[in-house]
Amino acid sequence: RYISVTGVQTCALPIYYLQISNFASKEFETSEVLVIHDGTTAYKTQYAKVYTGASTLGTVGVSLSSGNVSLTFTGASSGNYVKVRAEYMTGHN
Repeated sequence: RYISVTGVQTCALPIYYLQISNFASKEFETSEVLVIHDGTTAYKTQYAKVYTGASTLGTVGVSLSSGNVSLTFTGASSGNYVKVRAEYMTGHN
């Protein structure tokens, strides 16, 4: 499931803050994701990950297609609610 799409020309370096909640299982997760691209491929690192259950609620991915960097979250089970806050570092100076 796509949770954020950013135009390549808009931003070279998005930083995402994620909050995932699963109220049915009473589990929660938070993390930060740094993303960079070279115009062809998007790369990410996910860090500062904290979760309340035995394992994470899902996985985060990034891709670059048709001039857009996409951030995705694939839940390990159903019932996850995902909130995203994005910050953008622009320019090359």
